[in-house]
Formats: sequence, structure tokens, C-alpha cells
Amino acid sequence: MHQARVADDAELAIFAIRHLLAFFPQGLLPGPACKGFNLFQLYTHYSRRLPGDLSAGWLVYLNQQIEQALAQGRWQPLARWLMFYLSESWDRAVLSDAVRLGQFLSYPLLSHWAARLGRVLYPAEALFQQDIPLYAPSLQPDLPGFLPAYWTHLLCPRPQPGSLSVCMIVRNAADTLTPACESLAAIAREFVIADTGSEDNTLEVIAHLSRRYPVKLLRLPWHHHFAQARNQVLRQASGEWVLSLDADEVMSLESLNTLAELLAYRPAGPQIFALRCESRFERRESTLVDWVFRLFPRHTQIRYWGALHERPGHAVLPETLPIHALAGPKIEHDGYLPAVVARHQKHRRDAYLAQSVYIQGLPNPYFVYHQACILLKSDHSEAWAEAERLLQLALQETRRYPDRQPVPGWFLAPLNDVMLKLQWIWLAQQRWQSIYQAYRDWCGWSRFPLTEPVLHYWYGVAALYLGHSVQAHEAFRHCLTLRDETRPYAGFTSELPLLALTKLALLQGDWALGCRTWMHLLAKDISYQSAYLRWWGRMLQGPANSGDSLSESS
Repeated sequence: MHQARVADDAELAIFAIRHLLAFFPQGLLPGPACKGFNLFQLYTHYSRRLPGDLSAGWLVYLNQQIEQALAQGRWQPLARWLMFYLSESWDRAVLSDAVRLGQFLSYPLLSHWAARLGRVLYPAEALFQQDIPLYAPSLQPDLPGFLPAYWTHLLCPRPQPGSLSVCMIVRNAADTLTPACESLAAIAREFVIADTGSEDNTLEVIAHLSRRYPVKLLRLPWHHHFAQARNQVLRQASGEWVLSLDADEVMSLESLNTLAELLAYRPAGPQIFALRCESRFERRESTLVDWVFRLFPRHTQIRYWGALHERPGHAVLPETLPIHALAGPKIEHDGYLPAVVARHQKHRRDAYLAQSVYIQGLPNPYFVYHQACILLKSDHSEAWAEAERLLQLALQETRRYPDRQPVPGWFLAPLNDVMLKLQWIWLAQQRWQSIYQAYRDWCGWSRFPLTEPVLHYWYGVAALYLGHSVQAHEAFRHCLTLRDETRPYAGFTSELPLLALTKLALLQGDWALGCRTWMHLLAKDISYQSAYLRWWGRMLQGPANSGDSLSESS
């Protein structure tokens, strides 16, 4: 009992110290009464009193304790650990545990507010869609007395959204800056804009904007290092929340309500929120949708890394911050349109990417990936071969991540994107064996699952070409189970795996599979009726040849 009380006190002390460090990052408290107290020394002292190891991080420790408490039915410590975790990261699984715990303990206040926050962050999660009534709680006597008030403070939205600082670095952006700022004016407290040497009338545009909105202007010399400029802008921000926006981007109108709902919550520790970014190309129907790390609480432990393709991370070990994807908000990006590329001479930036590719002599997977993306813009086969080599290197180094010492400035590669680019190369060369083998190798190492439906779809197609019908069937069915919150791709819809299943049924002569699949397709679009009749005729002729069937579907 005494040992458990010592651990409880140590956890509460660490919880308090971590929050104090947000205000006193040097670890020194002000005032004569606190002289000689060093928060880092206290943190180390209390860490030794814990039953577990903190070397992997505080959130990892808490997650381990939560799993053990759930398995053992220890509800009082579980409530405390959930509170500690949600004070720093709004993880989907932990919010789900909070909803269930509140229901189990007949404490609807906890379930109501946890579900409401979950609806904002994870609208596709069924558990958070429950309408949990808010009435006087009947708190179990063994729960800690401070829990109800703190949960209310932590999880309750405020009547008005918190303050948001929109941070931008611009150069020669006179033609795009005004719509970018106007798209966020309804929820922004201030715009912090750094001009890095504009030669057009950008400064006049900023002066005009400052008469309509609160604008802080910084004049920065350009040293070809985006992270340095972002960090200088970040230091001038005063809002509770920070959103980084480029001058050739706008926030979609339908995003504002979701962002306002999120900003109503008090920031819960250093964490990053990824937003959808839809980039337009020369043809209107050609788009690229990606996740970009743009929204986070203003916190002393968050800074930017990277000379080019910069991204926020922890101030010391950037990869250790939790990242959550917000499915609702969407950024619309026009920076890849030919006129914008030519006007801003974006091709010159690529030369500076090499500054970040290696850190302490080790390949930096995140920037290796971006160097490969530059090579893929070329039409030369040699460039594509080098891009393939770099993408394979990014995969290899990311897989080594758990076994190597952390390096400041080192980032994991976006693995789904790496696999998509490799598939793109192999599809252009019809290297079905490469697609098939790479997918199976990666799925055998499940630390980072493949979440994009298109990856599973093309693996299924490759499996069909190679005669592996069982694996193809599993891949196409798996496509259909993935959530809609994954990224859409031009030309890829949920009908494609369904059509592939009809081809598989044709190859195997499987009437049951084919008819079930056609029922789903016809329910989606009645215009598939003629294709259904052709399939019926082919089935009556007997099982199809796999090569003929696939070439027809292509």
C-alpha cells in the first residue's frame, strides 16, 4: 500500500512538473522561495519512484499503465491515468476509454464531454456519435475527489473559441496573400506575416490588410532555410493556437466551423494536428490530396525543422510528438499551377533540400523522400531509377527507427506516401512482382500499417496478374473496409475494388461472389446494368483467362 501511494505521488508530481515546464522551459521557477529548485532535477528524482520506465516517454508509460488497469479492472488508477494522458494528447483510443469508463462508472459527465470532443476530432468514430445526456453525476466513492472538476475543465469547450495566430512567411505574394488571409479572418486573432524580401507590392498589400485585421509584420533576411524563418514567426505569435498557412493557400469555407469547435477547447499539451491539403494542377480535374502538419498549440516544446519541406516537431526530438489527423478542415493549394511555379521560381528551392538529407552522417528519411519526389518530376529514366533508390532508402531507414538512438532533426518518412510513389513507378513499368513483394514485406512489419485503399487495390491487381487469387480477394475486400477519412485519389473510387471482385469472380467462376458484388455496384450506380449483363454472358461461357480479364479491366 505504501509503495502504491509513493508511485501515485510521483505520477502526480511528474504531471505537475511537465505542465510547469510549458511556462518555464529553462526549468527554473521565479521568486526567492523557489531558489535552488530545478524542474529537470525534480523530474529525474520522481521518475525513479515510478514502477515503470520513462525512457520511452511519459505518454508511452501512461499507455502501458492504462492497458494494465483495463486488463485488471482497476478503475480508480485508470481514471487518473486517462486524465494525465488527455492533458497532453487527445488520442482516439484514450478518448474512447474515457467514454466507456464514464458509462461503466455511471458518471455521464465524463462520457458526455469525452464523446463531444471525440466528435470534433474523429467524426467517423461511431462511439463518439452517441447522444449521452448530461445530468447530475452519481460518482463512485472510490474515484479521486479532484477528478470531476478537472475533467470538466479539461474536456469542456468554452463559450467562445480560443485565440488563433495565423503564421505566414511570404515573398512576392501580392496576388495571393489577400484571399489567404480572408479565408481565416473569421476565426483568427492575429496574422503574423514575415516578408523575406518581396520585390513586388506585397508590403503594400500587407499594409492594406493591417487596416482590416490585426497584423504583425516582420522583415526577415532570407537565408534559404524555411524552418529558421518559421521559428522566428512562431516566437512572435501570441495566440493559444497556431496555424501555419502559405500565401498560395486558402482555408475552405466549410472548414471554419470545425476549426472553431476545436479552438473552443483549451490546448492540451504539445501535439500536432494534420489537415487535408488539396493541391490543384493545370487541369482542374487533376488534384493531389495530402496531409500537412499545420495546426498545434503554441508551446515552448514545439519548433520547426528542415531547410525545405519544413515541419513542426518537438524542440529536441521532433518525432516524439503525438500527431492527430483532422478529417474535416481542408486547405486548398494553388502553388503547383504553372503560372505560380514560374512566378515564384519554386524550382530554385529544390537545390537547398540537400542541406537536410543527412543529419550526423545518417540519412534523414523525411527529406530523402522529398528529394525522390523532385526526381519524379523528370521525364528521364535515370531520374526515376534514382528516385526509386531513394524511396527504398527512406523505407529502410524508417524501419530502423526503433533500433537507433534518437537524433535531433530526424523525421520518419510518410510511409504510405513512400509506398504510393513506389507503386507509381512500378505501375508505369508494369512490375507486378515488385508491387506484390513490397506490399507483403511491409505488411510483415506492422509497426506502421498501410492505410490508403489504393495501396491495397494495386496489390490485389498485382496478385491477380501473378495468379494469387486468394491474396487478391483479401486485398480488394480490405479496400472496402477502410474509412472514408483516408485520402481520395484522382481516378480511385470505392467502385474500383468492387469491379475487381467481379473480375475475380469471373476468373474463378464464382457466381455467389459475383452476384453479391454486382448488387453493391448496382445499388451505387444503376448505370452499371449493361456491364452486369456483359459479365453474366461471360460467366455463362466459363471461367475467363486471367490476362484477358485484367487487360479488359485496365
